[in-house]
Amino acid sequence: MKIKPLALADHDLWAHLWQNYLTFYETSLPSNTTETTWRNLLDKGKLENEIPTKKSQASNAWLFLF
Repeated sequence: MKIKPLALADHDLWAHLWQNYLTFYETSLPSNTTETTWRNLLDKGKLENEIPTKKSQASNAWLFLF
């Protein structure tokens, strides 16, 4: 498995996964909320400031709490 940062080219795949996430939780969001979420994920400053993280001793690991 290779982990890489999100890029604009990943939008369609992300949108598909995002919609499956919303469907699983039996919810929906306005399209502008989805697009804002995507833009925020691409904005590295927002990620560092708004998403809780947990550092492990072996490496830096992101722990996403949704």
